[in-house]
Amino acid sequence: MPDLQADGALVGSRRSLRDRRRRGLLLMHVPERRLGWDRRRLTDSPVEQLLHGISVRDGLALCLIAGVVVANVADVLLTSALLQRGATEANALLLSIMATQGIPAAFGFKMLACLAVVGLVWALRRHRSAVILLVAWLSAYALLNIYQACLFVIR
Repeated sequence: MPDLQADGALVGSRRSLRDRRRRGLLLMHVPERRLGWDRRRLTDSPVEQLLHGISVRDGLALCLIAGVVVANVADVLLTSALLQRGATEANALLLSIMATQGIPAAFGFKMLACLAVVGLVWALRRHRSAVILLVAWLSAYALLNIYQACLFVIR
């Protein structure tokens, strides 16, 4: 007769009635959550190494998130200065909020939406797609602020 292992399964070709698979039905099993880094070789690409470094370092992710919030505030300030100089808002949602509620309400909505997405990105910062979203979002805000600064100088 085969010996029992520590987990209750028999060693050999026969299995006991207390097999692991049967006991597994009574236990709660949480499936492994893939973060997006497991199937990629980080040594191949410096971009992958950078993204992975952001995901595992809370300080770096927090700096990028703070950069997004600062860029959003700069966008609000530049947009309000350009609106005073006669420019129009290109964002249709903000334009409709400005028309019905006023400029402060639209900018408040924009800041609340930014903070909501920032909170979501912070909660999911270990996932590859959230880190890509964070880097792309910061890059887009940087380009937008550069464009608005150029418009501010021209007008």
